[in-house]
Amino acid sequence: MACLFCEMLAHFPVRPLLGCGANNCVNCQVTRFDPREGRWMEVTPLSIGRSGAGVAVVDDIIYACGGFDGGQHLSSVECYDPKMDMWTSVVSMKNARCYSCTVALDKKVYCAAGYDGARLLNCVEKFDNLANKWTSEHSMTTPRCDAGACIYQHF
Repeated sequence: MACLFCEMLAHFPVRPLLGCGANNCVNCQVTRFDPREGRWMEVTPLSIGRSGAGVAVVDDIIYACGGFDGGQHLSSVECYDPKMDMWTSVVSMKNARCYSCTVALDKKVYCAAGYDGARLLNCVEKFDNLANKWTSEHSMTTPRCDAGACIYQHF
């Protein structure tokens, strides 16, 4: 399986990248691209290497949700403050998962579907950063992983 890099674009002129190392080994390295300078640079590493983490941005904080550390699927979550160049652990999700659909909506992080190491998931969790709490939401009708997600508010 090739390494998955999760790019977090959205709200930052400097784009951090969570990543895996070469040769399919998971590591804690995080790099960012500065388009003004046209170069990549390392920032503070994750405390746990995460391949296939779901990522979303709320209030200029980047959340790395779940993933795979090379031995187990993760429910842990870290958040990155680019102004402080610092990762902080927050409360873990209820379900371990990698390759989830992760988005931000109304200042909440939603993590849907994914793979827990044994099966595809259809469960959805919502993170409230002010309460530091994950809650279960309505499950998807079909279990899946490696799917994309976006927010479309014009129904």
